[in-house]
Amino acid sequence: RERFCGWYHSHPFELGDHSHCFLSQTDLTTQLQWQRLEDPHGNPFVAIVVDPLRSAAMEIPELKAFRAYPPEYSPKANEMPDGQIEPREKIRLEYWGSCWNRYYELDVEYFMSSVSRTVMERLTQDYLWMRTLTRTTPAIRTAALESAVQQYKVAASSVASSSSSRVMSAGAAGAPTSEAYAQARAEQAMAAVAAMAVAPSPAATVGPSGGSSKVPFLSEKAIKLQKATHEISQVAAEQVCDDTLQQIKEQIFA
Repeated sequence: RERFCGWYHSHPFELGDHSHCFLSQTDLTTQLQWQRLEDPHGNPFVAIVVDPLRSAAMEIPELKAFRAYPPEYSPKANEMPDGQIEPREKIRLEYWGSCWNRYYELDVEYFMSSVSRTVMERLTQDYLWMRTLTRTTPAIRTAALESAVQQYKVAASSVASSSSSRVMSAGAAGAPTSEAYAQARAEQAMAAVAAMAVAPSPAATVGPSGGSSKVPFLSEKAIKLQKATHEISQVAAEQVCDDTLQQIKEQIFA
């Protein structure tokens, strides 16, 4: 097997459209110094950069490995670290930093045993600090909100239809009055508010003494309305949490 050594660090920059795995001027200086020290002794020195926020958002490791060019080497014109030729300087700087033509990217393959994967999945799910600092992308948040609103509209329309049907049945002798319809809508609103104040399941619960205490009965349509309302509240709460954490992150990494 080929032997090598190296160092790694992270770039926890704001989540964007592309990876933040690149070498800065300081990174390049550090890498070149270590290459000069270790390469002559048979220890090819490698720089690994991790983008932790993008890794958490994409749920796959976002990392890249690099080596620095010797100072006397002249790469091809406009050749980026990944070997592609890019004539636009703005793109070269945005993706690879100001030293884009002084280092090159290495192919990376990574693997783990089933035991290691289980441990990492557990850590990712329960203890990964990055999840506290990550921010859901606007597209994902918008899609979640649109889905929740659509569910609410369907549920509210269903409950309203049921209320209207009861009003029509009660007014069989003639057309329902506006007062009766308004009363039915008021009852509907009260039922929705009451639904949010009780447990989501209409089943009985076991009391402290071992007996059962009945939860107020909710129709299937009322339960759907309650769940839809909860989904909207959840999306709103997550947005507030994201905004707060974003301010904290900006203070930490400023």
